[in-house]
Amino acid sequence: MSKTYRAVLVGTGSICDAHLRAVETVNERVELVAAVDIDPERVKVFCERAKVPRAFTDFDQMLAEVTPDLVLIATPPSSHAEMSIKAMEKGAWVLCEKPLCGSLAELDQIRAAEQRTGCYTGCVFQMRFASSNLHLKRVSRPAASWASRW
Repeated sequence: MSKTYRAVLVGTGSICDAHLRAVETVNERVELVAAVDIDPERVKVFCERAKVPRAFTDFDQMLAEVTPDLVLIATPPSSHAEMSIKAMEKGAWVLCEKPLCGSLAELDQIRAAEQRTGCYTGCVFQMRFASSNLHLKRVSRPAASWASRW
């Protein structure tokens, strides 16, 4: 039997339902064991609706009490790097909403945490290959690349 990974969703705002659907899609491979949000009412309502057993308003407390395998970060961007690093330092892998971080220095800190812990942080880029974005990429190529097509 394959392992069931214990996941925590951090941030129960507008994007949280997409993460919930993703967890539900993988059936018994991932179990959402807790959620975190700075708004106590919002996280409580989310946990009741999604049948998530534990609600937290403090990220560090959640890490200490839950020790998840996977942390799904859906918070405002300014918190992404710090939360990703803390989660990896507690042994969790991370899937983070974009943007992953605000600077190359923060990216270097995330990379150093990956190397130090053996855990990894991935970032959501679901629209990278959308037809509209691919079209913009094609039409924004320099003239030289257009000439080489003929």
